[in-house]
Amino acid sequence: MLKGLENSLGKPYIPGQKFYTTKLNTPSFNIISYIYENRNFFELIKYDEPLPGLHTRFPQTILKIYQEQFIFQTINNIPVNLDYFKRYTAFGFYGLILNWINSDLKESQEEFIEEVIASTKTHIFPIEYIGE
Repeated sequence: MLKGLENSLGKPYIPGQKFYTTKLNTPSFNIISYIYENRNFFELIKYDEPLPGLHTRFPQTILKIYQEQFIFQTINNIPVNLDYFKRYTAFGFYGLILNWINSDLKESQEEFIEEVIASTKTHIFPIEYIGE
């Protein structure tokens, strides 16, 4: 399932494609649709170690995706350590996903994605998909 998670994120993009957070939309977050479609698996995260390592492998998978498949640029090119920035962004995104799952996916996929996009626009401007 986590390999499928990795593959799902890049589906809407072409390697080398650069896009701006102002242009993000619901299809930009195919990863959320993947989690929703496979919610029976991902809802296991609500329980203490239902699958050994799920609590650590899930956020590490998001980090791996960010580190290997994307180049981020901060708003106004503010200089930052991009390794730290990707960790901050990946684990923050994981926290939002975890909260969404723990709320029994109360918000629709579209509502959740819109909130994630609004948050993303506060610190990332262009993103380049480099592929696997």
